[in-house]
Amino acid sequence: MIKKSQKGIWETDVKTINLSNPKVLKWYLERKIEVGDWEALDRTTLTRMLSKLSIDTRVKSLLRDFLSSYGHSHR
Repeated sequence: MIKKSQKGIWETDVKTINLSNPKVLKWYLERKIEVGDWEALDRTTLTRMLSKLSIDTRVKSLLRDFLSSYGHSHR
């Protein structure tokens, strides 16, 4: 389960965001990855969403390798 945290997000109160909305979830994941707050990331959700994220290709590759090493398949 993704942990909501304010770290790296200054303009939005994350207590009220709806992570079940795919657009909001995508934004949240991209933002957390960009600022390096990977603690908040859930491996299952990240695996499911990784191909849809607009992040640096090197970071995406790193995450893909990380997830594969922990038995999470990626699309």
